[in-house]
Amino acid sequence: MRRQGRPEVVCSALALPFADGSFDVCTMLEVFEHMDSRRQRIAIAEAHRILKKNGQFVISTPNLVYGLFNIVWWFWERTGGRRWYHEHVGMVRPEEVERMLESSQFTIHRSKRVALFDRIIDARCLKKQEERQTTRQRLAEVDWLVG
Repeated sequence: MRRQGRPEVVCSALALPFADGSFDVCTMLEVFEHMDSRRQRIAIAEAHRILKKNGQFVISTPNLVYGLFNIVWWFWERTGGRRWYHEHVGMVRPEEVERMLESSQFTIHRSKRVALFDRIIDARCLKKQEERQTTRQRLAEVDWLVG
């Protein structure tokens, strides 16, 4: 199905339906905090798999380091956000996200706070396409590491 000349794809970040090395850029905006650490590692591995060498991976996630975010989050989880609080199972600090990315053959190009509460991390894919493992190999490796 196409909308405005672009393909419309609905899929899981854990099993992207694209060939290895298909994209120059991959984004994961306000998604990371909704996955536990095991799924976060799988999603990073999938992003790495679909990116070309030196491909760009951009992640935005709540910025737990920023003091104002922590104050607002404290009120949010005790008031209107209570019904959604259980969906934020993977709240991690930016340096933890950066470590996960670096351990998955990404290099951090830039990390900065944006707006009031978010952190954007711009990482680059290091591995050459021909050196990539198959999806099954990477997922099995991730499962073994976090399992």
